[in-house]
Amino acid sequence: MSTILDFLLPGGSSPTVLDICSRTLIFASLYTGLHITSEQIWKNIVLRKRPHIWKAIVEDQTSRIALSEKICSSTNALITAFCGFYVVFIARDFNTLESFYGYAKAENWQITDFFCSAFLGYMLYDLGTMSLQHNNHWTFWFHHIMGFYHSALLLYNRDLAYFALIWSHTELTAVANNILWYQQHLSDPPANPKTSPHYATPNGELILDDDPRPVVAPPSEVLLFARFAALVLFRLWVSPYMVWECITITGGLDKMLKEMFLSGKHSVILSFCSVLDFFIMTFVNTVWTYGGYKAWRRAANKRTAKKKD
Repeated sequence: MSTILDFLLPGGSSPTVLDICSRTLIFASLYTGLHITSEQIWKNIVLRKRPHIWKAIVEDQTSRIALSEKICSSTNALITAFCGFYVVFIARDFNTLESFYGYAKAENWQITDFFCSAFLGYMLYDLGTMSLQHNNHWTFWFHHIMGFYHSALLLYNRDLAYFALIWSHTELTAVANNILWYQQHLSDPPANPKTSPHYATPNGELILDDDPRPVVAPPSEVLLFARFAALVLFRLWVSPYMVWECITITGGLDKMLKEMFLSGKHSVILSFCSVLDFFIMTFVNTVWTYGGYKAWRRAANKRTAKKKD
């Protein structure tokens, strides 16, 4: 592992723009390779056991791309969550005023570098898949573009890492999302779609718009609840916790903002992105959690209505 890190993330100095571009392309290529490999594996599994399902997937470009993209998405979620959670919550690199505004402790610089580089590569790869699917809700685009830009600035400036790493474990909700997607798309669809309309919705299956997709199997109520629980467990609490920790460590939000914007020690652009990211993540975490709750309650209400009938 150390050898791989030394190859991808040499030295402890700030990377150049060329270094950042090279690392991004390397990780984007790795995720693209994983996507291609996953598609071949899925093809062998699904085509052999459920040829009718495979036929339905390959006829819809969005579903075919998503089939392998979900593997890459889950891989990114696990890598991102581990790196960020370790540095912020286990190593506690930012729990003092002296270290709060920094990049990470020296012994964890490579972990933070790896986090940023791998995340940049995944975002570049995923923006490519999203552009080919044409059905992603605007909040996903906003989240991805902001995440890409913020990570690039963080890697270049090596500063204010707390404001990016604190969100890292929220990516774990993608795993619950992806399991639900597989359950719907790899199961048999309803026999009569006109009386049982269940549609594959935008990439995250979050029922954020009314644009219908190809008919798929009804979502599992258990998995819908599991996804909602994951959204609450990994996303909903982060913003208030972050505000509390910022106040506790820095002595107040006004002092923190003065240090970030007026001290001359930190990049103003990175500081602005850090603050903007807080509002963006607070918004999308709330919207996605509410969307997950609505989807679960919709399924639960349908089950209750059927019992009454």
